[in-house]
Amino acid sequence: MSLFTTGERKRVEQLAELTFTNPFRPERAALERALLGRAYDPSGGSAWHRHVEPTASTNLTGIRQLVTDLADTARDRMRAGQRGGDREYERYDDLVMHVLFFRADEHWRSHGNAPAAAPGAWEGFRRDFEDYFACADVGFPSRRDPAHVFAGLYQIHRAFHHIFQNIIGGSAATIHLRAAVWQSIFTHDMRRYRRSLYKQLARWPTLIVGSSGTGKELVATAIGRSQYLPFDSRSRQFADGGELFFPLHLAALPTNLVESELFGHAKGAFTGATRDRPGWLETAGAHGAVFLDEVGEIDLSVQVKLLRVIQTRTFSRVGEQRDRHFEGKWIAATNRDLNQEIERGAFRKDLYFRLCADVIRTPTLREQINGSPQELTESIRFVASQLAPDEIDSVTSDALSWLERHMPRDYEWPGNFRELEQCVRNIVVHNEYRFSQWQPVDQPGRLAGTETAMERLTLTAEQLVRRYCTYAYWKTGNYEQAAEHLQLDRRTVRAKIDEQLLDQWNIPS
Repeated sequence: MSLFTTGERKRVEQLAELTFTNPFRPERAALERALLGRAYDPSGGSAWHRHVEPTASTNLTGIRQLVTDLADTARDRMRAGQRGGDREYERYDDLVMHVLFFRADEHWRSHGNAPAAAPGAWEGFRRDFEDYFACADVGFPSRRDPAHVFAGLYQIHRAFHHIFQNIIGGSAATIHLRAAVWQSIFTHDMRRYRRSLYKQLARWPTLIVGSSGTGKELVATAIGRSQYLPFDSRSRQFADGGELFFPLHLAALPTNLVESELFGHAKGAFTGATRDRPGWLETAGAHGAVFLDEVGEIDLSVQVKLLRVIQTRTFSRVGEQRDRHFEGKWIAATNRDLNQEIERGAFRKDLYFRLCADVIRTPTLREQINGSPQELTESIRFVASQLAPDEIDSVTSDALSWLERHMPRDYEWPGNFRELEQCVRNIVVHNEYRFSQWQPVDQPGRLAGTETAMERLTLTAEQLVRRYCTYAYWKTGNYEQAAEHLQLDRRTVRAKIDEQLLDQWNIPS
């Protein structure tokens, strides 16, 4: 006997593949098309993004109905005494996972995606779980631990939500980025992740690289807030259901404060340390993620301590000898070329090789626009939704109209998305934007363009200071050394750096 008919088997296999397919890869659309046939709606797009709402997808509605019908039919056959082979039970398990996710996902969406919605979602999940798996005394993989299944479905829900909301755009470069972030969370093999890797993957660091203004922190946020959270069926609560993402912007802090913020400090460790204070490594707990932005800025002495944490998962508070343990996730980001930093002795090679197992590159705005001309329009519309939610259409229209008249052909957007935000703000306030301030005026290591501008008296004092601080940073490769030469505070130098000019010189800030 067989659990599925000959006519059902092909669809069952396709649905099983769909269950574990990266939802942000174009292959997802190909599977949906094969399953739905003439009912497939091509307007659904090749991969999910903010302009292809899942809740409005007729394809998703069709898939849900198809998988539910097949799962219900197989369940009813088993209730009637029909049996199948091991592979059919595995495929039934896959179908049920799809059904359970659809139902739990609907509950979480209606309750704001919060862990506090767990009790209500668990009750419905538990009823459905028993309904589908109590039909036969066979070894379904999911029967081993329903709480783990529930936790896994919640992680999938959160990961989709955070990637969908944080990484916008429909260009090929952005579609690839969303898919890469999904893989960073679940790997390319979700079956293996579900079986065992969910217990280990949080211990693997992630390194995000890309130019300034390309959304590295948004990527880090999506990954950090999508970690696996165990579920306790007795208390009906997820572990550490509070804040899961702990960012630390290293370039804005002197070395001693970096250590204190990261590792914590003991009372009396330094002047002003009036009490014991935990750092991010303790605060993050077992299921949180610590994000080190601008990791290329870390002093070598701190790099040694970071290497120890990554290798041994142990650290000590500043001024304390006791070993403590870090169980959370490491995420680091940089817009520097770490290979160049290694060559000039500013970054440890062994630390780099501890960070580079999972590397994600964020595309520039120009790469996104080149891949999809409509991308600039969609990006401006997203900026408008954040700046003036009641005036999205008018702000978008004004910005596009002004750019069509004034934007230089093939403008590179050296400040990337951050520059686009400022551009839209300028157009809203002044109905203009000065592209010339971002155009190359100097060559790397030379200030000829600045000298000419000084002779013509076309530079303000602020512009001159910014260029000179940028040049000093380029010469020394270090904020502290640049500050020493200029006799300024390190934070002042950091604030005066012209990141767009550094990008033009291909020097990460």
